[in-house]
Amino acid sequence: MTNNKQVPLKKGLWTEPDADGKVFLLASQCKKCGELTFPKKEQGICRHCQNNTFEDVKLSQRGKIYAFSVVQVRPPEFYKGEVPYALARIELPDGIRIDSLVADCDFEKLQVNMEMELVIDKLYTDENGNDIMTYKFKPVGM
Repeated sequence: MTNNKQVPLKKGLWTEPDADGKVFLLASQCKKCGELTFPKKEQGICRHCQNNTFEDVKLSQRGKIYAFSVVQVRPPEFYKGEVPYALARIELPDGIRIDSLVADCDFEKLQVNMEMELVIDKLYTDENGNDIMTYKFKPVGM
């Protein structure tokens, strides 16, 4: 077990753990038309109705794979995680699809409509020894 400090890749992507240790991704919901946007907006306009008032909402912790790809070649320098990795578009029951890395899974076993659940996991360790954390989805029950 490491004693590295855990730092979110970007603040505000997920909630602090609740009493049960659960975290939720945070989205913005347009107060006029109900359109969801992830990640949440700090400011801006709704792409559907051009309204500019939003509220933060917690997204479901579970969803299904809508589509996925296994990446075998390291992308440009900004990506510091492991290769190969799987990237999936997760369809949440909230009515939104979000892109996510896949955790704790044999990529050969991934399939469309597979039930997935949210986890917060290490993406990489930075030059200061901090564990940079991000959201990922993993198959339910793994």
